[in-house]
Amino acid sequence: MLDLLVTRVGVGEAADRDLAGGLVDGEDDALVRDGMLGEFERAGGGLRDEPFAPEMAAGKAMLLRAYAWLERWLADNKLPPHVSIVTCAAAPSLFYADWTQPIPPDCPRLAALRAELLALPEVARCVDDARPFRPYFPPGAPARD
Repeated sequence: MLDLLVTRVGVGEAADRDLAGGLVDGEDDALVRDGMLGEFERAGGGLRDEPFAPEMAAGKAMLLRAYAWLERWLADNKLPPHVSIVTCAAAPSLFYADWTQPIPPDCPRLAALRAELLALPEVARCVDDARPFRPYFPPGAPARD
């Protein structure tokens, strides 16, 4: 989703695209996966009892970097006033990413965007409908949202 956002608005550098894409396809997924898979067990699909701390720390650091990039982008750009493909993709991405690494206070625009997206009736309905499945989220679901 964020790759699409970067491409559509013309924000240029490949590093920015990689960073933005990492929020969705990379670090958040890695944090969830690393909470389940053993360091040497990925190929065999093995599960482990505890997350691998170095991978968790690296994933959280990358999410914080992506949050800072998105905060800067939001300072200089506006999303369309209507629900778009970007909106539809950003809602679940920010929803779960914030669960694995909370959006910090120095990213108020990003936190506001997440709150705005979660307040959309269609998104709120999805969040409510999925509540019974929260115990299956590997890092654990916070008692909010």
